[in-house]
Amino acid sequence: MTKDIAATLDNCEIVPIQKPDRFTESYERISFVFPIFAMGLPMLVERFLKGVDLGGNKDAYFFTITTCGAHSGNAIGRV
Repeated sequence: MTKDIAATLDNCEIVPIQKPDRFTESYERISFVFPIFAMGLPMLVERFLKGVDLGGNKDAYFFTITTCGAHSGNAIGRV
């Protein structure tokens, strides 16, 4: 799904969650795409979002795309 979304956007780069140092640049928009597990964020995603420094992107447009099988709960509100 992430690759399909990136293909429709101009000037888009997929940055793996294992490489948070890639956010040292300034971006126009930043999206986070991830599944929801048990009405919450996967632990890897939560650790990444709490630890990543996005200070150089204060003017960026941020959006999130999530997938879930049944109920999303308050997964996005947890971060």
